[in-house]
Amino acid sequence: MTDTASPAEPLDAARPVDPREATLLLESAGDLRRSSFDAEYPVDRWDPVAAVLHRFGWNWRHVFAFSLIFFGPIEKLLIPWLQGYLTLGGPLSEWRPDLEALLVGFIEWPILIAFYAWSAEGVTRLFIGLERNRSVESSKAYRGFLREAMESFSRPWWSVLAGILAVGITLAAHLFLWTPPYDPVKPWFLDGEPLSRIIALFGVLVGAYAGVQLVLREFLVVRWLWRLWRLPTLRLRVHPGHPDGAGGLGVIAQHALYLSVIAFVFLMTLAGAVYLPALRGQPNPELRGWVVAVVAAYLLLVPGLFFALIWPAHRRMLRYREDRLGVLFDRIDRLFDDAEKSASGPRAGDFKEIVERLDRYRGLYAALNADLPRWPLPTSIRRQLRLSALIPAAYSLITLLIDIGVLDWS
Repeated sequence: MTDTASPAEPLDAARPVDPREATLLLESAGDLRRSSFDAEYPVDRWDPVAAVLHRFGWNWRHVFAFSLIFFGPIEKLLIPWLQGYLTLGGPLSEWRPDLEALLVGFIEWPILIAFYAWSAEGVTRLFIGLERNRSVESSKAYRGFLREAMESFSRPWWSVLAGILAVGITLAAHLFLWTPPYDPVKPWFLDGEPLSRIIALFGVLVGAYAGVQLVLREFLVVRWLWRLWRLPTLRLRVHPGHPDGAGGLGVIAQHALYLSVIAFVFLMTLAGAVYLPALRGQPNPELRGWVVAVVAAYLLLVPGLFFALIWPAHRRMLRYREDRLGVLFDRIDRLFDDAEKSASGPRAGDFKEIVERLDRYRGLYAALNADLPRWPLPTSIRRQLRLSALIPAAYSLITLLIDIGVLDWS
C-alpha cells in the first residue's frame, strides 16, 4: 500500500489508488469521525459481509480463490465423489453435476463474488482517479461533491435491501425451482441431499447478495457521474496528450470495461440456465426464443450500461473541446483581419509579425484539434470492449446451433 500523497505532491495517474486517500479527501470536506474500517472502505461501511472480509484481511483475489475452490472442486467434484453420484464422461445429458452447474461453480460464481469484493475499491478508484488526474478545475468543490457521493454509497439500507432480495431469491430457488414439480428440470444434486442442497442454497444466497450489491453500487455510480457533469461549480478539464489517451478521463472507461465483464458473466449464467433442459435431453420448444432473448438482452444491456457511464462525460468533453478551440478560432480570425489591414498598409513589418503569430496559433489549433479527445475511452480499451461483446454473442449462437441440430455434443 502506497503512502498517502500530500496536497502539494504531483498527482500520478499510474500510481495505484490507496483507499486511505479517499478518507483524506472526505475529511478535507468536513469532520468525519469513523472507525479504521470505515475510513479505508467508505463505500461499504455498512456492509456486514465486507466487514467480515476486512477482519480476515481479504481482498478480491482472496475471495476469488476461496470461491473458486469452494464452489468448484469442493462442491462440484469432491462432495459428489464422496457421496457416490459424481458422473463425468459420456453424453452431456448424463453428467452430474451438469455442464451448467460446472460453469457456475468454476467460472461464474467466483468471478461474480470477486467483483463484489472489488466493487468498493473500484468505486473509490473511479472517483479518486478523477481527482488525481485533475479532471475537475475546482478541487475544493470536487471534494465536497465526493463527500456527498461517498455518503450515499455507505448508507445501511443498501445492505438491508441486498440481504432481503438475496433471501427472497434463495427461497424462490428452494421452493419453486428445486422442489417438486421441478421446473424446468430436476436439480443435479438430488442424490446428495440434504448436504448438497444446503451448499447449493448457500451459493445462491451468496451470489444473489453479491449481484444485488453490484447492481445497487453501479446504479449509484451512474447517478453520481451524471450529476458530476451537470453541476456548474464542477468544471471539466481535459488534458491533451494525457498518458491514458482519454484526456485524464480514462478511469471512467476502465470502470465500464470491468462492468462489461460482469455483464458477460450474468448473460452467460442466464444462457446456461436457459439451455439446461436441452443439456439434460429434455427439449424445450421455447428454448430457441429464450436464446434469442438472451442475445438481445446482452446487445441491449452492455451498450446501455457502457454509454450510461461515459455519455455524460462525452457531452462535457465535446463542450470543453468546442470552448477551447473556439477561443483559438476567435484569435485566428482576428489575426486574419489584422493581416489583411497590414498587407494594404505602409507598415510591412507589422504584417510579417502578424503572419508569424497567425502560424503559431494555427499550429496550436491543429495540435489541440488532434489531441483533445471526444470520448473518455482509450483506443486499447475500445478493442477490449469489442472483444468482450463478441464472446457472449458467440456463446449464445453456439447454444442455438446445438438446439437446432447443427452441432451435436452428445
